[in-house]
Amino acid sequence: MKTEELLEIGLTEEQASKVLAINGKDVERYKAQATNAKKDIEDLKTQLEQRDADIADLQKKAEGNADLQKKFGELQDKYNTETTEFQNKLNARDYADAVRSHIAAKGLKFTSKAAEKAFINDLTANKLELKDGTLTGFDDYCKKQQESDPDAFQSEKPAPTFVNPIQNPAPKPVSAAGLAAQKYSAQFTPKVKE
Repeated sequence: MKTEELLEIGLTEEQASKVLAINGKDVERYKAQATNAKKDIEDLKTQLEQRDADIADLQKKAEGNADLQKKFGELQDKYNTETTEFQNKLNARDYADAVRSHIAAKGLKFTSKAAEKAFINDLTANKLELKDGTLTGFDDYCKKQQESDPDAFQSEKPAPTFVNPIQNPAPKPVSAAGLAAQKYSAQFTPKVKE
């Protein structure tokens, strides 16, 4: 977000400065959260490496004891399964984050929440390659989707406006309560005889 962009949409210098200050606070907060999350991930990786080393050490010490070897084998299988499941969850989260950020960066707007959900589900099912947070082929995929289902995307053209061909102003909308009030007050208005 830049000052020029805010000025282009009609904000004053002062308003633009305030918006940027608020936005800056939010950005810094999210940067801090991201830094903390990365630190947590590194800490967990370190713990996993230490656990692997401990398991290998215990396995060496348990050589010759068939019962302990069997239990270590079961624990190792369980550990491998859980690690794979955890990695799959992380990959799915990273992919979903990349999809959301690419949609926002491209400025895609959908005609409904259902259209957006269908687009995201189809994109997830196609599993574009994710490299360093970038979806390879995303632009081509979007182009194909916009050609195959143009009604799912909002048009970049402004919606048409209709001009009243008759110079009479449009009637003012009246609520049900307002209509009832008009009828009630009409009962007490004196009638003029001609």
